[in-house]
Formats: sequence, structure tokens, C-alpha cells
Amino acid sequence: MRSRTRIGVGLGLILLALGFSGGCSSSPPSTYYALSPLPQPAGNHTSPGRWTIALGPVSLPEVLERPQLIMRGGSPEVRLAERHRWAAPLRGEVARVIGANLAALLTGTGALVTLEEASLNADFRVAVEVSLLEGHPGRAVLLEALWSVRDLKEGRLVAARASRFEEPFPGEGFVELVTAHDRLLVSLSREIAAELTRCMQSKAEP
Repeated sequence: MRSRTRIGVGLGLILLALGFSGGCSSSPPSTYYALSPLPQPAGNHTSPGRWTIALGPVSLPEVLERPQLIMRGGSPEVRLAERHRWAAPLRGEVARVIGANLAALLTGTGALVTLEEASLNADFRVAVEVSLLEGHPGRAVLLEALWSVRDLKEGRLVAARASRFEEPFPGEGFVELVTAHDRLLVSLSREIAAELTRCMQSKAEP
């Protein structure tokens, strides 16, 4: 009976020691990333303009609704980078950056870009559905999106487009991956801004 007790106590001490040693080992810290929009022109502000453009909804595939950065391995492999994470939910980041890009690209047109929640009296609504946003190390980063522009005053759809863009991604670094995301969102924003400019000019004509 005593020998069993001694064995049990000894095993417990060993497991406890292993637990402490595991708890004391420090894992490498995580690195956090944020998307960056185009620089805002000097003097650009958010005072009411002639046109109000509501951005939203902006949606992403469910696979991207997670904090980790993602790269594609061999199809259909998806690699989650546990120690490389977005600083904020990616859907909100994408919406923020597209909105800021549109504001920069539409400077001088009299347009004010707002998020969906602030669009009580908007003239146009832009909806964006990102269907693909993924990096292939050594190859490219891809973006595919469906987007539309609706004239809210007239209650009609004025544009619906499918866009696809590609940025070189020769390495496999996460900074390069994020900056490629930035460039892809600029390309998408330019297409949307061009359509919005056409819509505003059309409505402004007598």
C-alpha cells in the first residue's frame, strides 16, 4: 500500500514539473498586420458634398473570416499562419480601405463616401462581394470581386461588374502578401471610382 502511494506521489510530482516547464516556455510573439489605403490628398475632408456615396455591404468568403493570414499551398491546401494575424477583422479592413481609396480617387468630384450605417440620404450605394482573395507563394496574389452601383434616388441598378486582378508574389513573405492586398484593393477601387464618376457626370448633365 505504501509503495503504491509513493509511486502515485512520485508520478504526480513528475507531471506537475512537466506542467510547470511547459507553462514557463514562451512561444514566439504574434505579428499583426493592417491594410493601407491610398494617401488622402492634402486638404481632403469629410464635409458634405454634392453627392453622397454609401459603401456597403462589403462581404468576404467565409474562409477569410478569421484572424490568421492565409496562403494557398498546393490545391486544395490552405495554410493558416498562426503567428501572423490581421490587427482587425478583415471584412472591416477591406471596407475601410475601399472607402478611403474611393474618397481619395473621387477628390474634386464633390463626392462624400460614407459607410453603410451612415447612409441615410445617400445618392448611390456601392456593394462589394469579394469572392477570392488569396496568395500563392512564388506566383501571385489574386482578387476576384462582384460589385454594383445603385442609384438610390431613382431606385435602380446602374452598374454590375465582375472584376479580377493579379499582383506578382515571387516570394513568400507576409509583408509582401499584405502590400499585394493593398495594391489589389487600389485596382478594384479605381474601377469602382471610374463607374461612379460616370454616374455622377450623367446625372449632372442637363
